[in-house]
Amino acid sequence: MKKPRLTKNEINTIISLRKRGNTLDEIRKLVPRGRTTIFAYIKDVIPYKKFALSLEDKKHGTKKKAEREWVMA
Repeated sequence: MKKPRLTKNEINTIISLRKRGNTLDEIRKLVPRGRTTIFAYIKDVIPYKKFALSLEDKKHGTKKKAEREWVMA
């Protein structure tokens, strides 16, 4: 048997969350679907400009945190 497909509402939710700068894991917590399924819908989505910078910071969060700690030390 095939798994049930995503509803249009779920697809729109996934896309709107990505446009607002949410990461794959953040979206996954809100929409109970697998990473591969969610990735298929967000791979070509470009976030809004005001959220793009926060998304970049989230991508490199550990690196940025380490740089801040080195500056403080």
